[in-house]
Amino acid sequence: MQDLMNLPSDLLVDSLRSTDQEKNSTFHLSSIIEAKEGEKIKGEDIQKLFEEQNKTGRTFSSLAREKLKNASVKTIISSGEGVVELNKRYLRGNKKQTQS
Repeated sequence: MQDLMNLPSDLLVDSLRSTDQEKNSTFHLSSIIEAKEGEKIKGEDIQKLFEEQNKTGRTFSSLAREKLKNASVKTIISSGEGVVELNKRYLRGNKKQTQS
């Protein structure tokens, strides 16, 4: 997983596929879309992106960066619900971790 996070974000976002089963997902993508100065983003354009996402399996972020030329798209990549959390480490010989 750490190796994947070291990839350029554009490459990672373009290689991912969307899923309806968030509890099994490896990554969670959040998108921030901002219209360029003097431009507007139509609701119909956003709706078309969601429809294409459902049809093709591509991520919304990838489609938005490709299709919305009049906007700036930023993507926040974090670990998804399907990633197992690491257990806390314990000191040798101690059954409990010391608190500082």
